[in-house]
Amino acid sequence: GMLTNFSTVHKRLQRLKELEAMEQTGGFEGRTKKEILGLTREKNKLERSLGGIRDMAKVPSAIWVVDTN
Repeated sequence: GMLTNFSTVHKRLQRLKELEAMEQTGGFEGRTKKEILGLTREKNKLERSLGGIRDMAKVPSAIWVVDTN
């Protein structure tokens, strides 16, 4: 699903980068504690699920599949 729905994954990667930039540049200032908590949770969730492919700009030309069985 991650490769076949890459347009959606790419949008989520952009959102992750946006949240990280917002956190570093002080974009959380002036927001309520509840908003900051929600944005932080969203960033952590995206980091957990998409952190390994953060710099992937397009669908790979080839993939290597390893079967654990």
